[in-house]
Amino acid sequence: MTQAQVLRGPIVEAPTPAGRKYELLDVADVHEGMAWIDPNDMFTSWNCIDGEAVEVCVGNPPAKTFSSPTLVDGARFAVYIGGACKPLSADVESNIDRVFDLRESRVVEKTFEQLILGSGSVVSGSPVSAAHALGLMENALGDEYAGLGTIHMSPMIATLLLQDKLLVDVGGRLYTNLGTKAVVGTGYSSSTLYGTGDVTIYRSTKTLVPAPDTTNNIANVLAERAYVIVADCVSLKITGIPDPVGGV
Repeated sequence: MTQAQVLRGPIVEAPTPAGRKYELLDVADVHEGMAWIDPNDMFTSWNCIDGEAVEVCVGNPPAKTFSSPTLVDGARFAVYIGGACKPLSADVESNIDRVFDLRESRVVEKTFEQLILGSGSVVSGSPVSAAHALGLMENALGDEYAGLGTIHMSPMIATLLLQDKLLVDVGGRLYTNLGTKAVVGTGYSSSTLYGTGDVTIYRSTKTLVPAPDTTNNIANVLAERAYVIVADCVSLKITGIPDPVGGV
């Protein structure tokens, strides 16, 4: 007697979670459709020069100091998510497209940390709390940057700062009480705080590429986008921020 093969699959739909708030792609100045640009010497910035003071009405006033602007580099990379599944299951392409949108900022944050933020200048001082680290970073950004910069943090640090009411939501974006923009990214190291000038992102259109594997009956789908990211003329970091009970 011939046995019939029975294929069983899910009988209910999987959850479709909402996207996170306050991510890098929510805060940065994002330009669409132009990621294929040279990331070297992207622009000339005057925002990291400082002012000086001099006495007046003295016999021999000191010579004045003149500072040059900074040529700012960016970083170029691509982010992607690839999915593979038997074509008998749910639509692979629509699911990869949806999850790419949910995970895109996380991958950009991880790459931004690896290529730019991780090599930033270390802020002097040994923070005893997340609040202390925030104060050190605000002070350092004030020394290094002409205007309000951007502070980048993990959800853990953001939760500690929100507990102390040191971050505030204004129109769906987070700011410190001094008005500095705050990015909360799951792609950042959990116990490190970063500070930059304004962040500008150039990205290509998102590409969905189906690549069926007919030999093995597999539906492969690739979602991909090219990026160039640049932080204006300053990159600072504070590592090893202690948790509330004193560990790191």
